[in-house]
Amino acid sequence: MIDAVHSPRVEPALPVVLAAVFGKPGLLLLRRDKHPFAGMWGMPGGKMHRGEHLDQAVQREVLEESGLRTRFVELRGVVTEIFQPVDGTQLHYLLLICRLEAGTLKLKASAEGEVRWFDADELSRAWDSIVPSDRLMLERLVLRRPEKLYYRCRVAERAGRHKVMMFE
Repeated sequence: MIDAVHSPRVEPALPVVLAAVFGKPGLLLLRRDKHPFAGMWGMPGGKMHRGEHLDQAVQREVLEESGLRTRFVELRGVVTEIFQPVDGTQLHYLLLICRLEAGTLKLKASAEGEVRWFDADELSRAWDSIVPSDRLMLERLVLRRPEKLYYRCRVAERAGRHKVMMFE
């Protein structure tokens, strides 16, 4: 395997916040409208802005994508993810997975995709339509107390499908 640190095709890690937002209805998820995960459910989130603190960035992203005001609870873990789309490039992300509590429950339409609450049964039924690496982050960092706080992840896109090649 190529050492990603020395690969000229991998950009420096881009800091991205992902929000595990909990409210009375359950867990908030967003169905992505845009490539590379179009049609799949995942945690709301996005790129940190220059000068933002972690709590500010994750709360801003949730507000932009769902209309919800939230309370930052904690950082649940960190994942470095290298994503290889079909074009052969490699995208490098520093994913900061945070737990938030919803202050409001009424959702608004999002430019990023549909947002909705999932209770435990709905989450179980939708499991196969969740972004594969988000499923692992939910399993290991969100839905139970994390055994460790840092994971390395590699995801490849092949024939329109996403496969987690490594999550350790």
